[in-house]
Amino acid sequence: MRILNVSDTHGNIQPLKEVLEHEKNIDMFIHCGDVGVEAKELTDMITCPYHIVAGNNDFFSFWPRQDVFSIKGK
Repeated sequence: MRILNVSDTHGNIQPLKEVLEHEKNIDMFIHCGDVGVEAKELTDMITCPYHIVAGNNDFFSFWPRQDVFSIKGK
């Protein structure tokens, strides 16, 4: 399973777009906060299951502050 785990993009998603274009076979995307962009702009780029939480700079986002989930039963 290939998981792309990022954080602190702070609205600068061009490098993230480049990574997603290069790494095509991602099974899960995790963003650990400080997203800094509109939800639709980020989620439109992601083609796999994702988990995104708000960071300390995501003041007005609707992202949850925490997320507990399983990966392959773990």
